[in-house]
Amino acid sequence: MSHRNVFFVDNDNVFLESTKGLLESHEYLVVTFKTMLEFLKSDASLSTGCLLSGDQLPGTDLFEAQSVLTLRRSALSVIFVTSRGNSRDAVRAIVAGATDYIEKPLNEPMLLAALERALEISRKKNISALAWNDAACKLKKLTSREREIFGHLAMGESNKEVAMRFQISPRTVEVHHAQILRKTDSRGLADLVMLIKTASSQYLTQAETEVEGRRAS
Repeated sequence: MSHRNVFFVDNDNVFLESTKGLLESHEYLVVTFKTMLEFLKSDASLSTGCLLSGDQLPGTDLFEAQSVLTLRRSALSVIFVTSRGNSRDAVRAIVAGATDYIEKPLNEPMLLAALERALEISRKKNISALAWNDAACKLKKLTSREREIFGHLAMGESNKEVAMRFQISPRTVEVHHAQILRKTDSRGLADLVMLIKTASSQYLTQAETEVEGRRAS
C-alpha cells in the first residue's frame, strides 16, 4: 500500500482535515503538513506517492519545494491545488514538473482521477530512480581511465581505435574492456550503451526541467 501515499500540505485546517477524511475513505494513506518546510524536513520526499499542495502557503512555497524535490531526485508526483482564478501559478507549477492542478472547491471524481495518474507516474519515476542508482553505483567502481575508455567503447569505437586515441596498446584496451565489463556486470556493448543512457537520463531530465522553469519565469 506504500504506493498510495498522499502527502497533503495546506494551512487551512478545515480543508486539510476534510480532504484527508475523503481520501482515507478511498484507502489512500494520507499524511498532512501545515507548511511546506515541515514537509521538506520530513522523510516524505524519499517515498513514492503524491504531494498534494495548496497555493497559499506561508514561507516556502510549492515552487521552491519542487526545486528541492528535483535535487533529491524524489519519485513523488505533485498536484497543485489552486484557488479559483489562480491560473498563472497553476501553469508555473505544471512547467516546473507538477503532474496536474485542481481548483478549489475540489471535485471528488476529478481529484481521485488526478491522484491515480500521479501515483502511476510516481511508480514509474521510482523504477527509473532505482535503475539510475544501480547504474551510478556500477560506474563508481570504474577508475578514471576506465571511465574514459568506457565512454568511447559505448560510442561504438573498436579496441584498436581506442588504443590509438589514448596511445596505448590494443592489448591494454582489451584488459580495460574486460575490467569494465566485469565491474559493471555487463555482457557486451549493448549493455554498456544501456548503462550510460540510464546513468545520463536523470541529469538530462533535470537540466530540461531547469531550462523550462527559467523560460516560464
